[in-house]
Amino acid sequence: MSSYLGFVIGGYLLGSILFAYVLPKLTRHIDIREMSEDGNPGTYNAFRYGGVICGICVLLLELLKGFFPVWLCERTAGLQPLWFAAVMAAPVLGHAYSIYHRGRGGKAIAVSFGVLLGLVPAGIWQPLAMLVLFYLLFSLLFKIKSHARRSVVTYLCFAAGTCLTVEERSVLIGSLLIAGTVIYRHTFGCPGEEKNECTDLIM
Repeated sequence: MSSYLGFVIGGYLLGSILFAYVLPKLTRHIDIREMSEDGNPGTYNAFRYGGVICGICVLLLELLKGFFPVWLCERTAGLQPLWFAAVMAAPVLGHAYSIYHRGRGGKAIAVSFGVLLGLVPAGIWQPLAMLVLFYLLFSLLFKIKSHARRSVVTYLCFAAGTCLTVEERSVLIGSLLIAGTVIYRHTFGCPGEEKNECTDLIM
């Protein structure tokens, strides 16, 4: 249990590093929370306001901060206990509610992909495949223009899909915690009209 607790705390602290805020601040001397319309320190805004190179670096770091705790925990402690679900959720919660920014954070899309990517070396590829499938489906085929609404629909479908395809209980619970966090952030953390659209969708 103590080893899992260490991964939970470490994952949360690592997840709390908002690279989309840090890198543009260091390289371009800008605060994307102030420049962007939604005030979100996320990967999309890093690309938009920090440039392509900055955006790529942010994307890789966001993926890695989700990947590393999950991969390392699975390698050293295993994924049987339900504590592993908390290890999966920790980087996402850290990004969404950063301890370094007084509980303020991002919407946790990229880091959630990183967490699910961390399961692949253990042969658990279904959650990542499910999220990629629905993200592409609602971005390219059945296009939902509102980013917030698209994210809510994507993660709702992801949650339903994992319930049908994932047998490992800790991974299933972890996936549902991730989906719930992202949906909540996009529903109640969206500005203006998008917030109303998301709230209407949930209600």
